[in-house]
Amino acid sequence: MLSRIFEAAGTSTVAISLVREHTVAVKPPRAVFVPFPLGLPLGHPGAAGEQRAVLDLAFSTLAAPAGPVLVEYPDTASDEHGSPYQASDVTLDDRARELDLATEVARLLPAWEAHRAATGRTAIGLCGVPPQRFRDVVRFLEAYLCDTGSDSPDRPGGVDLPTYVRWCVEDVRVFYIEARLQSHPSETSDERALWLLGGTALGAFLRELKAAMESSDDPKTKAAAFGIAR
Repeated sequence: MLSRIFEAAGTSTVAISLVREHTVAVKPPRAVFVPFPLGLPLGHPGAAGEQRAVLDLAFSTLAAPAGPVLVEYPDTASDEHGSPYQASDVTLDDRARELDLATEVARLLPAWEAHRAATGRTAIGLCGVPPQRFRDVVRFLEAYLCDTGSDSPDRPGGVDLPTYVRWCVEDVRVFYIEARLQSHPSETSDERALWLLGGTALGAFLRELKAAMESSDDPKTKAAAFGIAR
């Protein structure tokens, strides 16, 4: 954690956490857990009182004599789930098991391209493959599921295979979310998460991939599986 380096140099830090279990595992010097959806670390748009309360709580941790310190924002007003859903929390639609992942990706591409054109931005970019080639990415992931030694010609040198698998999964997940934002703009973040994990071929696939990686004897593969089905 960079925060430890800054703290060692005499600069105080405070982390805003949206995933409590990750923060507990990493143990930054000071952190505030907020139960808001991803992308809203300081609270909901327009909620000035909520945002001020988060900042006040964050600055209050600077008074702690030693760390690690983790305090929680006592949210009682939000109707959203907050922390990311795990696949185990969501019932998978039986129809999602019958869908072909690569075909599903191809069908979502026009919506993603429309979203990219409308906003001028995307959060995709970890794996280095453009969304127009995500059919290749998911075919690689499917091969990896069957044999964790299966590699991709797109994997950069110096990046281990389990890490690259995680990068591919994150980019495909973002692709789905950005496409859904275009086709269903009025959905809440909870509704999008439930759709992705419960109603898509990707949601069904991620369950299988997580189980396969967790069953590996390789520590790096096990570590990369953490949080992959969310």
